[in-house]
Amino acid sequence: VFVMMLVAFIVVIVGIGFPSHYGGDLVSAIEGIAGSMLGISTLFFLKSFMMVVRNLFWTQKDQVERLMDKKDFSAELGFMNNVKQEVNIITNFLRFMEVFERSKIRVVLNVQDLDRCDPEKIVEVLEAMSILLSDKEARFISILSVDPSVVVESVEQIRTKGGAKDSNGYELLNRFVDLPFSMPSINKGMKSKLLDHLIKSTSASVMMRGPEKVVCVDDETDVTIKMEELAPLRKVGSAMGSTFTQFRSQTKETIEEAHSALRAPTGNLCNYVDENVFTMRRIINTVPVFINLLLANQVTIGTNITPEKLAAWTVLSTQWPGRFSWLIQCLDDKEDRQDIDEQGIVKKAQSSDGETPQSPCRITDATPLWDIFEDSLHEMCDLLSQMEHLLKMDGDPDQFEKFLSKDYRFTVGDFRSLNICTINLDRSLQRKMELLRGNYSIKMHRNTKGAESRQMGRLVSEFTRIYSMSPEGVCKEMGALELSSERLAGYQSRAVEHGVSGRALLHGTEEEVRRALGMEALGDWATFRDHFLHLL
Repeated sequence: VFVMMLVAFIVVIVGIGFPSHYGGDLVSAIEGIAGSMLGISTLFFLKSFMMVVRNLFWTQKDQVERLMDKKDFSAELGFMNNVKQEVNIITNFLRFMEVFERSKIRVVLNVQDLDRCDPEKIVEVLEAMSILLSDKEARFISILSVDPSVVVESVEQIRTKGGAKDSNGYELLNRFVDLPFSMPSINKGMKSKLLDHLIKSTSASVMMRGPEKVVCVDDETDVTIKMEELAPLRKVGSAMGSTFTQFRSQTKETIEEAHSALRAPTGNLCNYVDENVFTMRRIINTVPVFINLLLANQVTIGTNITPEKLAAWTVLSTQWPGRFSWLIQCLDDKEDRQDIDEQGIVKKAQSSDGETPQSPCRITDATPLWDIFEDSLHEMCDLLSQMEHLLKMDGDPDQFEKFLSKDYRFTVGDFRSLNICTINLDRSLQRKMELLRGNYSIKMHRNTKGAESRQMGRLVSEFTRIYSMSPEGVCKEMGALELSSERLAGYQSRAVEHGVSGRALLHGTEEEVRRALGMEALGDWATFRDHFLHLL
């Protein structure tokens, strides 16, 4: 107000001037002094006034966005500088709002599903959170809901690539978290309730409801039609309609029984389901599709293959894809080897005109899958370093052993019936297992052949050395043995007398050699035989 009054006074003085009865020099002096004093303050006021008018049309947000859109500016300062500027803008805005609200305002940031992102994105989000926490005056509260193991692995991977010596991801994560809160494992009852809630809320069971069906018209068109429009066709093929109704009813009933076995708090299957909600949803959504495919392929659901078994098979293929793929590949290799061995046995029997013998350890439909997996454990241990990244996808290995060896003893016959419809198992994993086992077999075969060749070379060399000995050489060799000193001279003299050379030792029988040397003492004969006659 004061400034506005000064401006009005200056305008009046400049426009009208001082009263004329004052002297001219005095008036000019006063006008000059007043103009110089008030003119400077007016300029400052006009500058501020123009800035206010300018901000009415071009806000600070528009200026920041225009500056951030410049490629050279963003590239030069980087992502973290952009985040820091945004944080400052939001903080200042919250301070401004606190004046009007007359209360402290806090912004709660809930960061979840971060373990689904790429490692680079995970590190960027953590760095952005560190900026939020670095300002003591910032009005932000961050809640980080993640799987620590995934985040730590991503941080260590990025820091290792950057050449950091200290790549301990747990230490870095602890710097971001002021109040850690780790969720304890849920008990069986809570897990059952969670599964029940997910089953009721899932949309997977919708496929069995509703009157709509999809009929393929040609290779490129799918038309959705209503069952009521097929009334003329129903009159012609009433039996087909009845069969379809029966199929749909059986499928729905089987799905409900499988889901009931999955969530039953008194059953065993609930214990093996992982606590991760995403894994639970995958299992629940897979069961209806799996059962539909089985019944469409006319697989009989009954005493041998029960709905609980179908749910258990889905849990097995979902929670242990690495070990299950290894088991499948081991089974395929054993069956191939069994076919090759049986063909060789048949050919050998035909050539000798004898009865065809049965191959040992034959794989039948009753063979448990756990027995096949257990037989391959030694090979799996040798390849563990190459399979580690594949086995990280699996759950608890002890639970896997208990699952297959005790509670759900699936057999080869079950595998042959269910494998064709197992759609939730990544088949590329089995291909990787096939390559690993193939390379391992080649390596072991080469090592075995090399060891056999070296052993054969040593035997041939030893045989040649003994074969070329004269009777005197045999006597000299006998002197180095731990024979009775009292009888050694007699053995040596009889060896020279009877011409017991190396050739005679290798061509004669043990009884002939012993009689020629007169070696009646059992201890001396055992020592002599182990040294000279071990090649026979």
